[in-house]
Amino acid sequence: AGGLVLVPWTLARSSGILLNRPVGRDEIWIGVETTEGTPHGEARERVLHAAHQLFVTHGFAEVSMQQIAAAVGITKATMYHHYPGKEALFLAVCHREVDQMRAGLQEIVCHCQERPFPEQLEALIRFLLVSASSADTARLIADLRRHVSHEHR
Repeated sequence: AGGLVLVPWTLARSSGILLNRPVGRDEIWIGVETTEGTPHGEARERVLHAAHQLFVTHGFAEVSMQQIAAAVGITKATMYHHYPGKEALFLAVCHREVDQMRAGLQEIVCHCQERPFPEQLEALIRFLLVSASSADTARLIADLRRHVSHEHR
């Protein structure tokens, strides 16, 4: 029987969702790159949350590491303990966004297993359209393309 198969990949150099329909199969394999296994301490989570808010509100170019540190209530030196630079922090924010999309995709895959394949595909496409059209996601994607070096995407 056909269906959706969620296949996680380990985070490499880019983030995104990969769709592949193996030849001769009725399934669509959904590969979602993840950050599983990455240490996430409380301070690191606070930094990610504050950075996300500032990046989507003001954009990558307008936000400094000092502003993020101030929003979290830590020193800039502590910021650099968690992330080597603004680009690395921005990539972590983008990867977290992908992780949230992955969780949504996994939910769809789990809840649509018994439905006919066209309904499964429709649910997947609907989710992706809503997620990708979010203003926050759009801002992050635009800044990723504009400000992050190609080899780090």
